[in-house]
Amino acid sequence: METTADLEAALEKFADKTSLKEPETYMACVERISSSILTMPLSQRQHALIAMNAAQRAYFSKKISARYRRISKDILGLKRKITLEISEYSGRKYSLLIPVFAYANLKENKWKFKAVAQNDERYPPVEIELEAKLPLIPQSALGKAKEAECFMFELYIEALPSVIGNNLMFYDGTPNPARSMLNILWIPTSENIEFKVLEPPIKSKDPALVIDWENCLYLVAKWNVEHEEPFEHYLNEYEIS
Repeated sequence: METTADLEAALEKFADKTSLKEPETYMACVERISSSILTMPLSQRQHALIAMNAAQRAYFSKKISARYRRISKDILGLKRKITLEISEYSGRKYSLLIPVFAYANLKENKWKFKAVAQNDERYPPVEIELEAKLPLIPQSALGKAKEAECFMFELYIEALPSVIGNNLMFYDGTPNPARSMLNILWIPTSENIEFKVLEPPIKSKDPALVIDWENCLYLVAKWNVEHEEPFEHYLNEYEIS
């Protein structure tokens, strides 16, 4: 994958010395590269493709952001802490970090997320799968979704004449707005998040028969009794190697 330095160096070589702030200037750069790329030596062709991809990506980004508000995907990395009562574990409370935002494709009916929940009383962690149904989408938003799909496809069609002669639009790695996705971003309330334990707890044997000798306990046997709390995690913690 090209680095920022690669892109800047490539554009410096192939772009006009005039300002690159206008989207049309980027497409002029693409046209100039695509018209000569197949006659270039192989040693220069990869660098030229990087430059062309950079120019196309900049062009598409400027066109899209002129119409739609641009938001960093770093927002998807925000986390929040929730607490769950897990019936399979005698209703004990487990806490876990989940994304602040649920994020799912428009064509799906729910958001899913897997996480490891921790217990503050030193019980073993539990793997949990969370899910939340997509919020109701009004017809007005669905109409705007269709408009957005058409807009992105039109960008793709618009870019074809400058590169189609050399089949460069189909070069692997070439940015293509027609392949974009429409996703839903929302913050479900705790009440609207369902969860299930992916690995049901193993019944832990609770009473233990031990030998008490010289300031140590020696485990002889364990067995199950209903309505008693398991304590294997404590035995593991205090076992002497």
